[in-house]
Amino acid sequence: METVVTWMKSIILFSIMISMVFRLLPGKQYEKYVRIFAGLLLILIVVQPLSKLLGVDKSLKKQFELNSLQATQKEIERDIGAGASQKEKQYEALYATQIKADLIKQGYEVKQVALSVSWKEDNLVPSSLFIELEREKQEIDQVVIETIDLSREEKTDLELENLKNQLSYFYEIPKENIDIKKG
Repeated sequence: METVVTWMKSIILFSIMISMVFRLLPGKQYEKYVRIFAGLLLILIVVQPLSKLLGVDKSLKKQFELNSLQATQKEIERDIGAGASQKEKQYEALYATQIKADLIKQGYEVKQVALSVSWKEDNLVPSSLFIELEREKQEIDQVVIETIDLSREEKTDLELENLKNQLSYFYEIPKENIDIKKG
């Protein structure tokens, strides 16, 4: 009995609300659209108790959830196919940022880091690396002519070679695929 009373209250409340909407309409031009919409809603309100009794509402809910899950699955499958290259770009950016941060922590002034990744056993791994370091900036107080120290250039080459070995070991990039350029 309580469900019948609730059902009647909802129909009466709906009728009152629709009559208020009709009075607030700015012109007659929208009245036919509001009547169609209100009629559809009234049908749903009237049929609701019957659908609960017959269990139709539960089957409709299940069907709606199934359809939405299937649509989501198709969307995910489409995104996976299209998103593979985007995923590679994200990994490249992530690795480049991490390498740049590591180099800055070690005291290098990094101008640019370019990295490419490739698939290896269902994982994205770095495959090649290019690093451009800034030249060391030196303030000139006075010009002094002195002998050239060739060992300093060898130290720089040795330092870059050690850096190359370190990056190759840590990021598992083949040493021949790492190119370090000093600005």
